[in-house]
Amino acid sequence: MKKTEAEVVLDFNDPIHALAVFNAVKPETILPPTSRSRVEIRRRGRSIHISFGAKDIIALRASMNSILRYVLGLWKTTNSLKELERE
Repeated sequence: MKKTEAEVVLDFNDPIHALAVFNAVKPETILPPTSRSRVEIRRRGRSIHISFGAKDIIALRASMNSILRYVLGLWKTTNSLKELERE
């Protein structure tokens, strides 16, 4: 099978939230669970750039699902905290 790649850019309203998500996700990208995929993460101001590479489409999908679900959980948590601060 062919090697596959994908890149996701996440834009946040606040650079502090981008930094918090970046710092939480970065350790997950250092030691991947398998050698079939790799993940690189970079932050630029309010944006986070995540690059995925894998030996096949199945490994790419698994890697993307893992990292992006983690990011979604962090995003939901930070939004819930913002709602609590408003009350």
